[in-house]
Amino acid sequence: EPKFQPSDDAFLLDTYFAGPENPLLLPAISTLQPAEVQHSPFVLVGAHGSGKSHLANVVASRWPKTAVNFFHADEFTNAFISASKEGALESFRQQLRGKKLLVLENFEFFAEGSKAKTLLELQHTLRSLQRTGQQIVLTSSLPITSIPDLPPSLQTLLLSGLRIQIRPPRPETKRQLLDHLVARSGTKLSKPILD
Repeated sequence: EPKFQPSDDAFLLDTYFAGPENPLLLPAISTLQPAEVQHSPFVLVGAHGSGKSHLANVVASRWPKTAVNFFHADEFTNAFISASKEGALESFRQQLRGKKLLVLENFEFFAEGSKAKTLLELQHTLRSLQRTGQQIVLTSSLPITSIPDLPPSLQTLLLSGLRIQIRPPRPETKRQLLDHLVARSGTKLSKPILD
């Protein structure tokens, strides 16, 4: 059954360090609020370890837990397959479409293998959520246009929202990030260790 599954860790926007490479990232994330859906779907693209999951959890934490479906793409696929086998597709659809926020992580998973039926179901779900003004947030390590075998209509739907590419930090930004983390933790490290 779909449910809100983000980590129990406290995910706060001010604990994410975007750096100067990503000037639009935090302002865009700040606009994702339950009171007003502005960018749906909202797609975060970045390398593994760039903070996509952290930011997805930041967004999910703003909605009541009962209003959120939070999936990794493989979990969505498994839930869809189970519902299909058990004759429970209508219940699956109601669960997905009855919430205010769908977070779908690791969208690049859909590039692996044949998932035509799952992608069709996902497309219908996303269209339904979009029509009813619900928020959709996706994360992917691959740009949407680089995911093979996506139906063109699904690709168009995903490209219709706001896409943010998380750029990797430059060396000087990595140092700023390290300084930021050390300051937040209250740890004292000497300059030679930091360098």
